[in-house]
Amino acid sequence: MVRAGALLTATALGAVGMVLPAEASTGTANDGATATGPDTVVVGQSIHLEGEGWVAPAAAGGGGSVIGVKLDDSNLTTQPPPTNPVNNQPVTIVWGLVKADSDGSWTADLPFPTTANADPASGFDASSWVAGTSHNVRLLTGSLLPGDQPRTVSLPFQVVQAAANATVAATASNGGRGADPAQVNLSVSGQGFTPAASTTVTVDATAATWSTAPTVAADGTFSGGRIVYAPGALRAGSHTVSVSDGTHTADTTVSTTPALSWSGLTAGSDGVLTLANLPTGATLPALSLGDVQFDLSSATTADDGGKATVGYSIPSDAALGTQTLTITQANPSATYTASVKISPSSATFGEDDYTVVTSPDALQQGLYQSAYGAKTDSVFATSANVTTTSTIYKLDPDTLAVRDSVVPAYVSGDSGPLYAAYGVGVDDVHGYVWVTQTRQNSVAVYRQDDLSLVKQFPASTVSHSRDVIYDPATDRVFVSSASEGSSGDGYVSVFDGSSLEKITDVQTGPRTGFSPMSLTLDPKTDTVYTVSSTSSKLGRIDAKTLGFSTVDLAGLPAGARASGVAVDPVGKRVYVASQNVDGLLVANLTSGATIATVPTGAGALNVAFDPVNKLVYVANFGGTTISVASATGTLLANLPFARPNHVAANGKGAVYAVNKDTPNTVIRITPVGVNGTTPQISGTPAVGRKLTAVPGTWTPGTKLSYQWQRNGTAIKGATKKVYPVVAADKGKQLTVTVTGTLKGHPSVSLTSDAVTVGTGKLASSKPTIAGTPKVGKTLTAVPGSWTAGTAFSYTWYANGKLLNGQTAKTLRLPASLAGKKVAVKVTGVLKGYTTVTRTSAVVVVKR
Repeated sequence: MVRAGALLTATALGAVGMVLPAEASTGTANDGATATGPDTVVVGQSIHLEGEGWVAPAAAGGGGSVIGVKLDDSNLTTQPPPTNPVNNQPVTIVWGLVKADSDGSWTADLPFPTTANADPASGFDASSWVAGTSHNVRLLTGSLLPGDQPRTVSLPFQVVQAAANATVAATASNGGRGADPAQVNLSVSGQGFTPAASTTVTVDATAATWSTAPTVAADGTFSGGRIVYAPGALRAGSHTVSVSDGTHTADTTVSTTPALSWSGLTAGSDGVLTLANLPTGATLPALSLGDVQFDLSSATTADDGGKATVGYSIPSDAALGTQTLTITQANPSATYTASVKISPSSATFGEDDYTVVTSPDALQQGLYQSAYGAKTDSVFATSANVTTTSTIYKLDPDTLAVRDSVVPAYVSGDSGPLYAAYGVGVDDVHGYVWVTQTRQNSVAVYRQDDLSLVKQFPASTVSHSRDVIYDPATDRVFVSSASEGSSGDGYVSVFDGSSLEKITDVQTGPRTGFSPMSLTLDPKTDTVYTVSSTSSKLGRIDAKTLGFSTVDLAGLPAGARASGVAVDPVGKRVYVASQNVDGLLVANLTSGATIATVPTGAGALNVAFDPVNKLVYVANFGGTTISVASATGTLLANLPFARPNHVAANGKGAVYAVNKDTPNTVIRITPVGVNGTTPQISGTPAVGRKLTAVPGTWTPGTKLSYQWQRNGTAIKGATKKVYPVVAADKGKQLTVTVTGTLKGHPSVSLTSDAVTVGTGKLASSKPTIAGTPKVGKTLTAVPGSWTAGTAFSYTWYANGKLLNGQTAKTLRLPASLAGKKVAVKVTGVLKGYTTVTRTSAVVVVKR
């Protein structure tokens, strides 16, 4: 389906996108990191590779990633095998290892596999590496550097015979970490040149300057030659690169492409796409993003500096996730494509339904997690700067003012970085605060009351320690090993809460199948839950037996990168936040069946469940909001909070969140209760009457319920709007409580003023006499219609005088009553009512 988008004129500039030429052997990882390799490799010559954007996340200490290089997805390795620069250990399942520079860029020249350099035990077959064979290079990150971003890029190539003459190859990229997005980088390699010779380079027959001059090796090859152009200096298109050493000259062509800058990519958003390095005067007659075709009826033309802007409007119902951007250029003609991710709308709504308290004190950069400690009624928050400082904060749970703080100390004898605190969990039995120290693969224990250090565990206690949670029922502490790579085995470490000794590691299997991330506890079943960043599974640990099992989450697509988990034990629901799908999965806690999928925002990282108000909070780390949903997955609000990293519920109706934006902030979120007015009671407060609750005015959509009370105690079953007053109420005070409930808000109960119940008035009617008034016959008193439940007594009269002893309902007429006028008085008695007596009409007795 093709839809028309609006052409806008705004000029905002934002996030950078990378355009990849279709003919280049370039691959892109899930986070945008790129790698480029040759289409052909000469037999016996090195395999030259280059990359950009391979930066390790803050949790891994920042800097460049450590990249494993496989050939043909096999375990082929060199002899001796390459050594991991992180731990100096050999890695026997890769052909090479590369450490990226701090800006994420790197170059590498891998040896061509031969019988001389390949380990025969790894399966090398020389016949499979002759000219004409096809192969691929696979680049992997994650497990080689604890905490690194998991990535995979595959680059195909063909083996060819050595050329008789010198040859060169070149690739192009834009930007780079810390560089202008429109900077153009040319990377050049070659073969057939004079060893150790100096080289010169021209681009389009114009002398160029090496920013990094290559060195020709003894075999005549070189790589790593780099030419950098300022924005606008080298325009998009095909260029000829010529390299000479004075004896040999070789040419090649390279395609450069426009640099893209977006002002935002969320559903329902308007923005501006800025293209740089276009040829002057080039026009853009067509542009599409996924199923959205933008209106370019007014031609967009590149200015003298090579820039053009295109206003865009992404429909609110646009397909989310990674979409293909296609740009059609004219004058000269060209087509460019890029992969662009559209995230859910970041528009805020529902803000008036929540109260947000912001920490008043300046806090350190790098806030990571928070947890509420009931023993000291405090919030504990951790901060971990990428390379330097770290602080554990103790905050007032209401105002979020700093009560105390401590900076983790350097460990004696360890010359490495500070033992920074990342994850945090509280033990309210012993009064401890547990923190994870991801950089050192360790944990530490502090006291809640004064933040004094109780125990520092040694480095390498838990690989890439992330989340920590305490189970009071078993007195055990659980810590997830969250290495995000796909090699090795995953596990959750278990510690004794009293002795502070490690008990064991609960194995979760190969990380390709389950790599644990966040942890949460179901105290009803004593089960610890976790999710996997590498698969669509929910993990369960029996806190008593330490048995591990998994549940398939059908609603979680492959590659979702699940990271956050929370459970609702009463509703038997599990909530999973996933970064790559920008949303929340609500599933059955037992079967894993999908209940709802909820798009929330860019990079949904963590989730918390508030059991008091039955609300779900999602931290959209890649965006600017915290999303609030109902327990069943209805999106209720998007609250403004830039780059939220974590959310935590206190079990009392409040949720705390921390962010990694400036300023660094902790916030407290509570839903606003529904509004209502004090109810009143309508009707006469007397036994036998009906009273009606008049609820007053409430927030639209509020559902009302009622409870009547007698002298302040709830009357069983009296839960309707109308209440019939009973005898037990006589002399007592009646009130009614009206409770208002509205999804997403705390319920509110309001009670009326009391009314005192008076005596009821019996309903009665004039009795009649049935039977024949004749001597020897029997008369019967008929009371008529009275209040239900009334008990009757009777007295008979003749000519107005009481007939002694005649108190039955019936009267047999003796001869002595002949000619007399007989009547009956009926007296009605009912508890709580005034007694009433009624007299019938007389009948004359005949002989």
